[in-house]
Amino acid sequence: MALRFCDSFDHYSSADIPKKYTANFSGSIGSTYGRFNKGLHFGTMSEYVTRGLDSQSTWIVGMALRVGSIASQRTLLGILNGSTAQIYLQIGADYRFRLYNGANTLLATSENTITTQTFYYIEIKVTVGATGSYELRVNGFSAGWMPHAVGQTRANSNPDTANTISLYGMYNTSTDIDDLYICDGTGTANNDFLGDVRIDAVMPTADDTPCEWLCSSGTSHFALIDEAAPNGDTDYIYSEVAGNQDTFQFAALPDLGNTPIKGVQMVSCARKDDASTKQMAQVARLGDVTQTGAAISLSDSYSYVRDVFPKDPEGNDWTVSSIQSARFGVKVVG
Repeated sequence: MALRFCDSFDHYSSADIPKKYTANFSGSIGSTYGRFNKGLHFGTMSEYVTRGLDSQSTWIVGMALRVGSIASQRTLLGILNGSTAQIYLQIGADYRFRLYNGANTLLATSENTITTQTFYYIEIKVTVGATGSYELRVNGFSAGWMPHAVGQTRANSNPDTANTISLYGMYNTSTDIDDLYICDGTGTANNDFLGDVRIDAVMPTADDTPCEWLCSSGTSHFALIDEAAPNGDTDYIYSEVAGNQDTFQFAALPDLGNTPIKGVQMVSCARKDDASTKQMAQVARLGDVTQTGAAISLSDSYSYVRDVFPKDPEGNDWTVSSIQSARFGVKVVG
């Protein structure tokens, strides 16, 4: 379960941010804000996004970061238990990182500095506790930033866990974020720093089998869901029959060479249209082996439902070849 969430910011627009994040205030998605395609942009410190998860003692967060001129020290990232900060990372007007616990105690200040209008890949790993630990890496290195250290990494009299990750804009300056990942410390894979990662979104390009859902119009299923940003009820596929699946072929990945692939996250924008409980699941098929993700309950409004497949359906590490050979889709659970 260790890879919990990732975001390329390439497959939705600014208006869709509330579909992807638990809470947000403003923020923009655009092609000028990312490293390789789109990114998330904050224009002021009042803007933020929050991703709620379950309670874990260890969290690892990585993202590509670019900031403008910083006038005063402000929070960039918070690891929280509900609404209570356990740990928060700030950047000062001297362009150094500072890490505080929820008791507002300064834990560390980086020796190194960042420069404006330059992307850095920052990663922080925190084990929450009265005697917890922390480490900050920038572009793969902790030396000069925040090497591994032990300290109180929570608020006073708070549980030794966190369940919320929040990203914030800086004071009166631009903050651009791309290629975001969140891992926890469980399992045997993806439970530590992933390094500088690139996250690519690809869209369906053709129907495959089975293809059992119905079309809102026409007969081409993939053509109703291949938009880079979802278009609501303009066109869609639908089904109320438990067990029905729709699977698709997807566009080719960019040339990644021999870069290891940490996992595949499937994301669908979906809703239910009646008062009863409705659940769906994401599916991945490689050859004759199909893997079905967790059952996900749908709401009345469109939101992104997602599942992470750290291994291919045959239990092996993903490769570019296996991703291109695999078929991905959706299934009605009930």
